[in-house]
Amino acid sequence: MDAKQLVIKLLGEYLDLAEEDINFEADLIEETGVDPGVLVELVGKAGAQMGVSIPDEEIEKVRTVQDLVNLLENYG
Repeated sequence: MDAKQLVIKLLGEYLDLAEEDINFEADLIEETGVDPGVLVELVGKAGAQMGVSIPDEEIEKVRTVQDLVNLLENYG
């Protein structure tokens, strides 16, 4: 599974969003409603599924859904 598919899957699980409802330019915290603590958990889970470890300082830079996809692609 590539990073984009994984993010779609996880946002579906965490936020009960359908793929067509995911806006990749949306701010995860302000527009999508992801709690900052949940964002860290989500990134950790995504990284684990991709077999990578993502430093906390990189997670703090994630703002949009696309930022999350890019982060996973860069570490994957």
